[in-house]
Amino acid sequence: MKTDEQFVAPKAAAGGAVTEGPRVRELKVAGDASATLWKSICKGLGKRVGKDVVERWFCDGTISYLDREELRIRFPTSLHVTWAETYYRTDLERVVEEQMAAKPKVTLEAPTEVEGNLRFEEEEPAGPEASVVEEGAEVNRVGSLVPETTPASRINEARLNPKHTFENFVVGDNIAYCHAAAVAVAERPGGHYNPVLFYGNSGLGKTHLLSAIGLSVLQRHPRKRVLFVTGEEFTNEFIEAVQHGKLSQFRARYRRVDVLLIDDVQFVAGKDATQEEFFHTFNALVNHRSQVVLVSDRAPADIPRLEKRLLSRFQWGISAELLPPSVETRIAILRQKAHEWRVEIGMEVIEFLADRIRKNVRMLEGALLRVSSYVSLYRGAISLQQVESQLQDMLCQEARGGMVTVGAIQKEVASYFDVRLGDLNGRSRTQLIIQPRHIAMYLSRELTNASLKDIGQAFGGRDHGTVIHACRRVDEEVVAGGETRRVVEFLRDKITG
Repeated sequence: MKTDEQFVAPKAAAGGAVTEGPRVRELKVAGDASATLWKSICKGLGKRVGKDVVERWFCDGTISYLDREELRIRFPTSLHVTWAETYYRTDLERVVEEQMAAKPKVTLEAPTEVEGNLRFEEEEPAGPEASVVEEGAEVNRVGSLVPETTPASRINEARLNPKHTFENFVVGDNIAYCHAAAVAVAERPGGHYNPVLFYGNSGLGKTHLLSAIGLSVLQRHPRKRVLFVTGEEFTNEFIEAVQHGKLSQFRARYRRVDVLLIDDVQFVAGKDATQEEFFHTFNALVNHRSQVVLVSDRAPADIPRLEKRLLSRFQWGISAELLPPSVETRIAILRQKAHEWRVEIGMEVIEFLADRIRKNVRMLEGALLRVSSYVSLYRGAISLQQVESQLQDMLCQEARGGMVTVGAIQKEVASYFDVRLGDLNGRSRTQLIIQPRHIAMYLSRELTNASLKDIGQAFGGRDHGTVIHACRRVDEEVVAGGETRRVVEFLRDKITG
């Protein structure tokens, strides 16, 4: 395990808690200390999510690296990583903060996972000669330099997801054009294709493609400055800059990058001051031949309350729609994920999933995650009958065509519990409101295509961690049976008709 001689380990107090040392910034982990810290974290996590969950998903983990900025936890398989990321990240981060009296970035990794050519260890900065991409350099099938590597610090600084690479993006006929455009931009940022806007429904891989562009640019062009943000983050940072008189710093941050990647750009629409700022930021970047890549949930012309001058800018370059994948592509996605998670899933099951879940890749991978966890836990094959039982809610949602909305769910839940709709979205934490709110979040995740972030926004701007917590609580109560299960089943039937 990598250690850093500049950091001092937190001390274990009675009962396994870790107390703050002389200086919080001075953290160091040796082998025994890392094992003690991990036991303390698991113990604290058990109090939050249950000992059975910790024994099943966390006890086999180890701390592989720790400094004042980052804690890396290594799990035996990618399935453990995916499960922990999906359901328990917020709880894990809070326990880490409690145990360490510090707040490092928590990174989850599996030992056999390979993210293209990326290496997640910090390296000494390369000399000037190593930063120059020479003509004729060897290039792999997706346009990444071989064997160029990118330090983790640069990936984090750019806010990129290191798991979203071109290498693990499955390309089907329906999105071949989008993929080709993304690779072309990564090879020559600021070239002929500027700006580029990808649009399409939720769960089709737009964010993956956006991050893959950024990672490839960092590999091919080490001197390029890349920044990935969402439309919401741009808006919030702009508002904060105005409030604190830091507009010059804000503009320097956004207008001096070489590649700006904006996810969910439709979020800026309808916000006059934000659109004004984004318009000038866009012009400054394009005029200096910096690359702009945008992602939206709909075509530019269909974004409501988008200023005409921004609409015209968005339509300057390439607009490409991501469409639902074909059955062959869905099978390829499932096989790749099963291989990545090191879980053996029969071809009959894979074909069943690919046939029944057609419109949303995120939902497709979520279905495979459930099946994989079942196979992993019970250590045996799973029948189609068991698959249908495990995925009944998803299959029903797919059959309905995803017509249920979060708003419709909120109205039904509010009516059933006889509470005001505004209370579900408000800040009240009384049990009278919390239970209906949690059930509404649970049904929203189950019956709609809305992302965790979108669900949180619909419930008064809550974060995705709050939604995960609510869904897990309700799921546990449903599994246990009793009144909650009866209420959820009644509301589900009423909402779906």
